[in-house]
Amino acid sequence: LSPKHAGRIQIPSLNWDGERSAALLLTVASNAGSASNAGSQAAAPSSHVFLTSTLEQKRPYVQATTTLTLRIHTDQPLYQASLDLPSSNDVLVQQIGKDRQGSEMRDGRSYQVIERDYLLFPQRSGSISLPGPVLEAQVADPRAATATGDPFFDRAFGNIFGHNPFAGMMNMTRPLRLQGDAIALDARPRPSAVAGQDW
Repeated sequence: LSPKHAGRIQIPSLNWDGERSAALLLTVASNAGSASNAGSQAAAPSSHVFLTSTLEQKRPYVQATTTLTLRIHTDQPLYQASLDLPSSNDVLVQQIGKDRQGSEMRDGRSYQVIERDYLLFPQRSGSISLPGPVLEAQVADPRAATATGDPFFDRAFGNIFGHNPFAGMMNMTRPLRLQGDAIALDARPRPSAVAGQDW
């Protein structure tokens, strides 16, 4: 089970051949994932995986564009990772270019950094809040034994970006889901002095 939001969630009962299981009630705590739309700030100094973002311009004109750069910082392998920034009725979102990979040091710790750029198109003027990005991945669970039981073998075949086809067999993983902060825009209206359809 990988809950998509905090709060109380009911898992319905299962039916099979006339038999019925009991429904389950989950209480999901909020996570500590963070993304800043005003610079690069980590969720917490001890975080192994966190999100940051940089917004090119907070006050674009309506239907003009501004560029948002999202970054995943991680010091542990991520498997089957996906990063999603959905559009809304107020803002269209379009990914541009290819992901870029690099590294950086923070507080004496080395992180792999993956960057992705998006174009944001506000569809109306005024204050707009776009739901933050969502990172979903599998990370190694240090509490679980690996399939091999040999730390050297596991390290030799591990891969920070999860491209190793044997990673799932050699590592017991747990789901990771980080929800970044909402992206705030203050879209300016079309200037009143401009005539014509195009401006």
